[in-house]
Amino acid sequence: MHTWNLDSLYSGLDDQKFINDKVLLTEKIDSLNALATSLDVVSVEKVTEVLTSRNELNALIRTLAAFLSLNESVDAANNAYKSELGQLMQTLASSRSAQAIIDQYLANISNLDELLNDEYINDHAFYLQEIIDRKKYQLPADQEALIAKININGVNNWEDLYDYITASYTMDYNGEPITLTKVRNLAYSADPKVRKEAYEDEIAGYKGIEDALAYSLNSIKGHVNTMVELRGYEDALEMTLISSRMQRSTLDALFGAIDASLPKFRAYLQHKAKLLGHENGLPFYDLFAPLVKSEEEYTIEKAESMVYDSFKTFSDDLANLVQRAFDNNWIDYLPRDNKRGGAFCSNLPMIKESRVLHNFGNDLGSVVTLAHELGHAYHGHKIENHHMLNTGYVMPIAETASNFCELILSEAALKTASRTSKIELLENMISDATQVIVDIYSRFLFEQSVLDARHNQFLSADDLKALMLDAQRKTYGEGLDQDVMHPYMWACKGHYYSSGLNFYNFPYAYGALFSKGLYAKYLEEGESFVSKYENMLAHTTILSTEDIGTLAGVDVSTQAFWESSLGMLTDMIDEFMELTKEGL
Repeated sequence: MHTWNLDSLYSGLDDQKFINDKVLLTEKIDSLNALATSLDVVSVEKVTEVLTSRNELNALIRTLAAFLSLNESVDAANNAYKSELGQLMQTLASSRSAQAIIDQYLANISNLDELLNDEYINDHAFYLQEIIDRKKYQLPADQEALIAKININGVNNWEDLYDYITASYTMDYNGEPITLTKVRNLAYSADPKVRKEAYEDEIAGYKGIEDALAYSLNSIKGHVNTMVELRGYEDALEMTLISSRMQRSTLDALFGAIDASLPKFRAYLQHKAKLLGHENGLPFYDLFAPLVKSEEEYTIEKAESMVYDSFKTFSDDLANLVQRAFDNNWIDYLPRDNKRGGAFCSNLPMIKESRVLHNFGNDLGSVVTLAHELGHAYHGHKIENHHMLNTGYVMPIAETASNFCELILSEAALKTASRTSKIELLENMISDATQVIVDIYSRFLFEQSVLDARHNQFLSADDLKALMLDAQRKTYGEGLDQDVMHPYMWACKGHYYSSGLNFYNFPYAYGALFSKGLYAKYLEEGESFVSKYENMLAHTTILSTEDIGTLAGVDVSTQAFWESSLGMLTDMIDEFMELTKEGL
């Protein structure tokens, strides 16, 4: 009960369809490899063949990979899924050279306007134009294939080293070994003594791994700088912005508004510090300290009812989608041994469904998380009728629907909440916002400084700690106790340790604030905004971030838009501080 059903994909590893699809995958890769050798002319027929082959292969890969990774996420001790995933990656490796050749073929199309007279090709206009526009950053196909092969035992291993060390390393906590994940989770403890001791032991524990992680980070960022130079990008940020379909001016507008809002967030942090008995700003170990705890218990059934009822106030389409999720067992709710922590949603456009992993805790936060993940499912629902090559949305847009749905639920809950529940909900929302605004800004500044410095030097662990503290001082300012910050945030955030995803930070701020700006638009326009919002979601995979905003009636390239979005948060801070001005 309360587990997901994956039979829409396969019933198990012994399902004949799963076995047949693995054989089919090999056949389709063989066909793709053969196709790559016959790309002599650009024609409607040949481009159609390429697009069809990629669509079919993409759907098959995603079906197999989703089934295996979803099973592994709830049964990590089952090595059969790991083994099958490894075999799948090996099978896919045999298509790398062909994929690089096909990319070159599509990038060299010079008569796209003529080809777009064909309806099927026209459906892929954005996909093709993007490949053509990025042609200047491509290397010759043989070099692309060589880099991919070298990376397997090169930069990929540095990424894997980070994952292995941080997952397996144990540090001392009260005389007992504890994993990094578990000691960091103690930051949410209701006991102030536990929070402080966990922080101190965490900081001390990094000493044992700081040099290995510093080598890993230096190697990855050095590799990134090399690839930026080889491909002809201005810098790693330009490479990230292009892959994010975003103009640098839009990012500048976002951070301009964030920078102007920092005094309000610092005031919130100082207020929280005083509520907890601190006089010199909030010590880092109390950033996530719970202030109050509602006595109300939330069952899964109550959570589903709250989500459905609040979503129905927005649209029947949204409410009907989540009802499908409840009725058809799309959600794996409860924590259990060998199930990964946290929560996520996996869109499955090839079967027009989604799956949600949750670790439900019978509290209000778990209800909000459910709404958040089902927002991702709704986003998947709005793009499920696209061709497979048109189902990928970029990171800045990825959190739009989820945050929007979280707002729908939270705003509804606030209307009927008791004082204690209201304090809890407001503080949770503001605390989360502080992370995706203030902390994310510090991470962006840190990563930028690391990439800049890495051009000329190897950065020791001490260098990295100094850069991190400098970034935190610039964003948190007097909101944090300057003597109790976190110099090792570079060591505990895996986002830095990916050569393919640089600046995996600002998209969180973009998504959080974009959704708030859209919600403000909904409050302003009412029901007439709903169809505009749904149309926007449907186009998030085939437009730039700026054009997506235009569809919703907002201009994301202006600082004024982001300031209006932040206005929702500063209003929350004012309400929270007024509600707690006499204490809790």
